[in-house]
Amino acid sequence: MRCMVNIAVCLLAILGTQMSWSQGCSDPGICTIGALNSDVTKDSVSAIDFTEADMDALLNATIASEKWRFELATAYSRGQSGIDIYQTVVKSSMRIREKMQLNLKLPYTMYFGELGNVNGLGDLTLSLQNTIFSGKNKRFAYTVAVVVPTGRADLQKDGFALPMAYQTTLGSFNSVIGFSAAIKTWSFSLGYQHSFGKNNNAFDPRGITLDPNDPNYNDLNEERLGYAPGINLERGSDLAFRAEKRFKIKKRWSAVVGVLPLYRLQKSRVTGLDGNTVALDNTEGLTLNFTGGSRFEINKNWVFRANVGIPTIQRSVMADGLKRKFVGILSLAYRIW
Repeated sequence: MRCMVNIAVCLLAILGTQMSWSQGCSDPGICTIGALNSDVTKDSVSAIDFTEADMDALLNATIASEKWRFELATAYSRGQSGIDIYQTVVKSSMRIREKMQLNLKLPYTMYFGELGNVNGLGDLTLSLQNTIFSGKNKRFAYTVAVVVPTGRADLQKDGFALPMAYQTTLGSFNSVIGFSAAIKTWSFSLGYQHSFGKNNNAFDPRGITLDPNDPNYNDLNEERLGYAPGINLERGSDLAFRAEKRFKIKKRWSAVVGVLPLYRLQKSRVTGLDGNTVALDNTEGLTLNFTGGSRFEINKNWVFRANVGIPTIQRSVMADGLKRKFVGILSLAYRIW
């Protein structure tokens, strides 16, 4: 049987998002890469709807998968202490085999907050996703990816080191592996992300003074005390699970609702004031997001998509600066068949 079906639930950006979800999913992107992404933002489409087609249609379907996809997305999220985060993300997908795709994602992020306004390129994500099996009402896929830092996470403002919440890159390499399954209108995915090494962040609120008579006093010191230390940050590994239900509204219009729990497996580690590496308490644990999205196929070539994520449970300390109150994403994609 030859049939090409939609590649299952795909992993940011995560938003970045920051095309990332509201933990958020780091722009390393365990929630927005390849087969870990939302069902409504999947990277490939089929010529037929496998949830409704009969067996004859499946047996006689021709391969009509897109060869290239170019996508431009914009995202807004609200970060820690009211930081406004705007992101533009360029994505490209190329089909290299019948059921295999090579994906690229590069974000540009702008932060506006009390400690200053900064902007710059985010981390580059390269992923390979492959459909293992596709058939009537079922599909299974996997993704492997690498996230390449575009900086060292050492941005400063007016001579002061900025916390990770203001950094456009996490400053360390990451690898991601994930699997997904879709059964009728339900989608599930499970992903693991591993971070390698330390970054070069130099922010540490320990020792900051609030005494206006101290020569080291600064008007923004009280604001700085609200952020976790990030000196030479070593992030822990993440597990992400996504479950979604898809609803078909009209022929070209669909929507999904779902849950996205993420679990940080280890505590984050930083360099202490004495030069030794220390683990930060309360940096591991669960973040639970509720997600939703909509997809509208304008025509054969153009697709419009929208996604939102809202956290209900968050880790109390996020040294990597990925805490989000809300994430919203709009994107427009052009497909070449």
